[in-house]
Amino acid sequence: MISEPHSRPLQLGVTSLRLAWRVVCIPVYTVLVILEPFVRFFLSTLTVLGVLTAIGVNLALPDAPFWTLMATALSFGALLAVYYLIMRLFRPR
Repeated sequence: MISEPHSRPLQLGVTSLRLAWRVVCIPVYTVLVILEPFVRFFLSTLTVLGVLTAIGVNLALPDAPFWTLMATALSFGALLAVYYLIMRLFRPR
């Protein structure tokens, strides 16, 4: 295969970037995997307790900001989904 003279530095640059990305990905992914059970437990617990608290407060105090409490509780579940997306981003291929 005949490569053009100006494409060789570009290929070298792309290869260097891929290598640098792998060097960064592996330690970050390792830390994320180690922390995953703790983060999952913490955020899942906050989600469940927040939903139960929102329901309980709504039953006890009808004028309480139910949807604010519910949105806060469910945002912990969304944060867990973001954590899994970040893990997927740094997963070595």
